[in-house]
This record gives sequence, C-alpha cells and structure tokens, in this order.
Amino acid sequence: MLADNLKVLLATSYAFVIKAQNFHWNVEGDDFPQWHGFLGDLYEDVYGAVDLLAENIRKLDAYAPCVLS
Repeated sequence: MLADNLKVLLATSYAFVIKAQNFHWNVEGDDFPQWHGFLGDLYEDVYGAVDLLAENIRKLDAYAPCVLS
C-alpha cells in the first residue's frame, strides 16, 4: 500500500519536474533572468526529491515505475 502511494507521488512529482523544465527552457520577456533562474532551481530541487522517492520505493522491495505514456 505505501509503495503504491509512493509510486503515485513519484509520477506526479516527475511530471511536475518535466513541466517546470519546459517552462525554464521557454521563458520569455523582460523578467527572463529571474524566471529562468527560479524555474531552473525549482526543477533541480524537485528532481532531487524524485530520486529519493524512487530509492524509497526500492527499499520497500517494489520497483520504481519507469513508463512514459
């Protein structure tokens, strides 16, 4: 049960990382430097949490999902 819940959290968090990275790559406008830096820091921080989630799923003797659909 806990592993299943962590898998949902992992998928949701990873989707957030991808969206934040996309915004980071495509930000435009007068505030470009501020937003570019903020979004870069954001996706890097969340990615670190995603890695920990996957490692904790493995500690529960389950496999971390790796499917893009």
